Amino acid sequence: FSQIQYTLGEKWNFTGGLSINNQSYRYKRLTDPGSGYVDKSIHAIVTPRLAVLYRLTKDVSAYMVAAKGFSPPALAELRPSDGNYYGDLLAEYGWNYEAGIKGEIMNQRLQFDIAAYSFKLQNAIVRRNNAAGAEYFVNAGGTKQKGVEALIKYQLLKKAESFFSVLNLWSSYSYQPYRFENYQQAAINYSGNELTGVPRNIWISGLDIETVKGFYLDASINYTSSLPLTDANDAYAEAYRLMQVKLGYHCKQKRGQFNIFAGIDNLLNENYSLGNDINAAGKRYYNPSAGRNFFAGIQLRI
Repeated sequence: FSQIQYTLGEKWNFTGGLSINNQSYRYKRLTDPGSGYVDKSIHAIVTPRLAVLYRLTKDVSAYMVAAKGFSPPALAELRPSDGNYYGDLLAEYGWNYEAGIKGEIMNQRLQFDIAAYSFKLQNAIVRRNNAAGAEYFVNAGGTKQKGVEALIKYQLLKKAESFFSVLNLWSSYSYQPYRFENYQQAAINYSGNELTGVPRNIWISGLDIETVKGFYLDASINYTSSLPLTDANDAYAEAYRLMQVKLGYHCKQKRGQFNIFAGIDNLLNENYSLGNDINAAGKRYYNPSAGRNFFAGIQLRI
């Protein structure tokens, strides 16, 4: 990997990078007497990256990025839980184009980062399950991954006051209307379907409070929209809202510091599933998660 950076005046910054990737595998099943090694090599792939940043003001910048990505199949995908070896799996690759604006305004009290991107992935690796429930992976043609990501954080207090030392509001949002492209399995064509396991909307917001005495509160809520559980889009996991509240007290002393805390997970007692098994046989998609639950702990650093 090599990278070069060039700055033009106080406004422009240009970055160029180039990497070359190659990966080889050797596989042998020791339980098969007399079997030899199976060799597989993913030939060298050149992946360039170009980025331009322009400073609109001292604290606000606009940027554009074009980059090619490359991801070979992992060991758990080449030899998954069904016990077979999938040496014909191809590496994923694709171009990503991104443009955005980021910075700080209002005397640096409001921080933001907003970006739009378009990523076209080829040879996408997707998970499947056989009739016994064991997983394996296949290349799924291509995907179109266009979306928007935004992050905003506002400091209600710029400096520590008589009671509060930190009082922040923050929020992030992701819009992900991903689709399959040129994806066909046997006689079934999934092109145009929503990408399996990806929710269209994710919105997370929170409040962070800390007092000068060391007491603090962290509260957040996560909204995740429904998501397809199969490539055919004939089953969906329902949307859910997760809320967490954590209260604590931390103190620094000469001999060390300690932190005592307690909180509630899933305050709204939502029924939801995390780690869905996509394309699962027998429609065994769900891994039920805990309802409203409580936690507490103590951390000591000496």
